[in-house]
Amino acid sequence: MQALPDTVAEKGDLQDRVDALDGIQVPEVNDQDGNGRADDLDVAAATAAVEARKQRTRLRRTSWQS
Repeated sequence: MQALPDTVAEKGDLQDRVDALDGIQVPEVNDQDGNGRADDLDVAAATAAVEARKQRTRLRRTSWQS
């Protein structure tokens, strides 16, 4: 790795060189809560857990009414 330039003149073209880079793709940030898992997967898991709980509640009510 090269060190950063020491003089202002050398630093001046750094932004030009960065701007000239092509083909770099920065991935979308999808872990706003920082737990290491994509937030859309967290939402899907939470939604599935809620639906499973609703289903269990419905089954219990049905068995109580029988």
